[in-house]
Amino acid sequence: MEFLIRYGQSEVTLHTDAGRLVELQRRATPTAAADPPRLVRDALEAPIGFPALRQALTPDDHVAIVADTTLLNLEELIVPIVEHICAAGVDPGRVTVVVAADSGEMPERIAGVTLERHDPTEIKRLAYVATTAGGRRIYLNRTVVEAEQTVVLAEVRHDPRGGLTGGMAALFPALSDTATIAELRDKRSAETADEAKEVCWLFGLPFFVNVIAGAEGGVHQIVTGPIDSLALARKAIKSLWVAEVENTADLVIACLATASTVAEFAAALTHAASVASPGGVIVLLTDALPDLGSGLAGAREFDSPSAARKQLDAELHEDYREAVQWLRMVHRHRVMVLSRWDEELVEDLFATPLQHAGQVQKLLDAAESCIVIPDANRLYAHVATTE
Repeated sequence: MEFLIRYGQSEVTLHTDAGRLVELQRRATPTAAADPPRLVRDALEAPIGFPALRQALTPDDHVAIVADTTLLNLEELIVPIVEHICAAGVDPGRVTVVVAADSGEMPERIAGVTLERHDPTEIKRLAYVATTAGGRRIYLNRTVVEAEQTVVLAEVRHDPRGGLTGGMAALFPALSDTATIAELRDKRSAETADEAKEVCWLFGLPFFVNVIAGAEGGVHQIVTGPIDSLALARKAIKSLWVAEVENTADLVIACLATASTVAEFAAALTHAASVASPGGVIVLLTDALPDLGSGLAGAREFDSPSAARKQLDAELHEDYREAVQWLRMVHRHRVMVLSRWDEELVEDLFATPLQHAGQVQKLLDAAESCIVIPDANRLYAHVATTE
């Protein structure tokens, strides 16, 4: 049998016996909407358990939009939010988009309003919120704390290390102080969820614009409202972005449609590893060319993934989380990468470079079983249990 694999703007046709392919069992595949801004506009008019956002605003309000910069179509989604806010009489000069410190290169303005990059090291740009039940003193971005209304625009998705991540994480710990960010950087979202929720309540309950991704990097659904809206968004993720397989496979092909960061690469490897047999091969297919953060760049100086991991420091490296993920995966599995990275870089990151897609066919011919994971940076695949 022949089957087509797409990764970014590239594709490859492979052939194998049908019995070798382990089928992904999904409830549904989330389609990408043709008009994402329309989804945002409609969702802002009909939030979950809340009137239209504009009805909660006055012309004198300052509004902070906390933006998840991993969203590929970020400005396209921010524009209708700004328009909705301004429809309440709020001047655009009173609206600020705030992004996390580790966001990539960003413009000074976006969607016609000022953009601020959070600086967790600058005491004057932090404001005390409250102390949690566990005794943590919470400091958050001052612009966000002092705003009369905060809107959090973020994708809800699987944390490849466990649990779900989304709007709460975009606020805390992402907009906290340096010490808190460093302490929690390698924690799974499931481990920090309760504290993040407490911070949201202490902060004053922001308004969430939850993005549910569609296939190949599109937008499938927008869910808006107060913190309770996250439950509906998470339900959608569990329905749309989870796949089961009957067995592991000795070859797992992880395809990336729109990945632009190493974090997406690391997520894809982690998801692939969950269905790879011990000693199996993971092939990462992408046509992206992401820059390395300081953590992974430094790893190139070491002889092994374990030696590189020992030298990682959460306080020093903005890419600490994805660097740890990558190094764990290449330590545990044989990883091959087809990307726009040069071969020397791939080898320095403890993986094997592939020169062309035809080499994937040779790996498939040698495999007893194979699993292909589309949108592997988002799709959580696991082996079905009998429970």
